[in-house]
Amino acid sequence: DPEMSRGLGDVYKRQIIVRPIPEGGFEILVGHRRVHACTLLGMDEIPARIVDLNDDDAALYMVDSNIQRTVILPSEKAFAYKIKLEALKNKDKDITTGKVPDRAAALSEETKDSKKTIYRYIKLTELLPELLDLVDQNKLKATANGYTIACMSKDAQQAILDVYRESAKLPNAKQAVACLLYTSPSPRDISGSR
Repeated sequence: DPEMSRGLGDVYKRQIIVRPIPEGGFEILVGHRRVHACTLLGMDEIPARIVDLNDDDAALYMVDSNIQRTVILPSEKAFAYKIKLEALKNKDKDITTGKVPDRAAALSEETKDSKKTIYRYIKLTELLPELLDLVDQNKLKATANGYTIACMSKDAQQAILDVYRESAKLPNAKQAVACLLYTSPSPRDISGSR
């Protein structure tokens, strides 16, 4: 892993970022890979900077730093988008009206992914873990058949996974749409737009 190799070199140059947690100890916000690299090297100490952030600000801090990595798995991007939108919605809710600004539009401008693509990535977080691994391995295309399968019930996802285990075959995007329409009790909007 190129990022892990870079992490080994960076371990001596850059601090990890942590925040105190109420139960005692610290939560790592930035530097998980450096900590892993230190563990592999047998080190038991690493330079750290402590920041005092609430849950939403900590989530934003962690996501913003991780999304900047040059290599990011589709599952990492999916959970990063989900966490960031949830944190922004909590943070930006107008307490007088209860309304939340369109944070997906702002995230789209920041990331250069369209709102539709952002929502499709977020939907991937609803995949069974083994199917999400197949997305990360590029055996399922994240915003095509991976997204469509994520729209299916867990039972339908499990059926696709069972077929894959037996035959090593996965549905293409068109087949995934057909499966979704067949397994859905009513027609769905599978465009990914909101």
